[in-house]
Amino acid sequence: MNKTILSLAVAAVAAGGAAAALAHGGDRKPVDTPYIAAEIGVQLRFDWTFAGDDEFGRRVLLYLDEGEAKFGLHLNDWFSIQTHFKGETVHGPAAGTSEAFRGFGVFMEQLYVDLDFKHVAFFAGKYNPAFGYMHKDDVVRGIFARDFVVDYETTEKIGFGFSLRGDLRDWGAGRHEFTTQAYFEDTTILRRSIFTVPSFDDPLTARASTLSLADGGTSNTETLNNWAFMLSGGGFAFLPALDYHVGYRLHRASTAGLAAGTETADEHAATVAFHYEFKLSGLLGGTTVTPVVEWARVWNAGGNEGQVEYFSAAVAFTNGPWELWFAGSLRSAFANPAAADIHDKMFAMSLDYKVTDWMKAGAGYRFQRVNDIEDHTVEFRIWFDHDFTIPLRR
Repeated sequence: MNKTILSLAVAAVAAGGAAAALAHGGDRKPVDTPYIAAEIGVQLRFDWTFAGDDEFGRRVLLYLDEGEAKFGLHLNDWFSIQTHFKGETVHGPAAGTSEAFRGFGVFMEQLYVDLDFKHVAFFAGKYNPAFGYMHKDDVVRGIFARDFVVDYETTEKIGFGFSLRGDLRDWGAGRHEFTTQAYFEDTTILRRSIFTVPSFDDPLTARASTLSLADGGTSNTETLNNWAFMLSGGGFAFLPALDYHVGYRLHRASTAGLAAGTETADEHAATVAFHYEFKLSGLLGGTTVTPVVEWARVWNAGGNEGQVEYFSAAVAFTNGPWELWFAGSLRSAFANPAAADIHDKMFAMSLDYKVTDWMKAGAGYRFQRVNDIEDHTVEFRIWFDHDFTIPLRR
């Protein structure tokens, strides 16, 4: 079947589910199948880069960020259709310019079928393969805290995968989940954004609205020869609050890149992360402390000789409606004979306050050094999110 026709068909299914969700309302609660589970959120952000080595980099930006709408049409206890519409800045500002609400685009990040049988699950469609951990916004929520780790986030692939789950906590050996996926880069109409439609060859493009096989790029093969694996778990008897995550990823060099000489090798990547949570009793009524650490390395980054390595750590202190984050990342690029080694670093701190069940407000600060250029940025944000369930059976 032609991939464009297939894309239009599944998009129509998703649009129907989204329209049904918007036509209803209410708070999420357990309901009998069939039903639609929905989650809608958006961040309004104000960034001010007030000092730094690069005068052209000093700017004020007001923009919408991380807007998303997720809808899951659950037909029964094990079969669902999942959609994820994403809104973010897809076209960056020009050097030395301050802008408001420029470059914002909305697109479909995920659209896939999910069959979940508790101990085994299968999925197919357009999805974000499981690789890496600290880039997830429900894991690390601090302002700026994920700026470096999103480099190796894997998104918008077409393919399939499955997960195997085992629970050995009764024997003290924890719970575990292994996920394997095969995919290629999305080059269908599902990739197209609205409001802002940046082209692939625009130097300020943060996400191209259209992509073809001829554009190249690792994993842009239109063949299911790219792989990602993830093993995660926790709940060990000796440390029940500790979670672990280990990932591996293989992205093939594209035929267009190999022909043009812009790619010379397949890209490999690995990551290891740990997540822990504990309470400080007696401190301001009880504060929850959540440290997260991750190491990642990419070999032949972008399909060419060289390695990029990341060390990242973050810790959250949560007490009632308050959440304080400290985060830092080191990023090193080396072993590339055609370029000098690079050692970037970032430190960020932020404080969020939960105003209502659906709104948060926060402020943060970031220092970073990228390509030996340092800058300082402060940010204020307002964060809206709401989830609800729509029963489809009267």
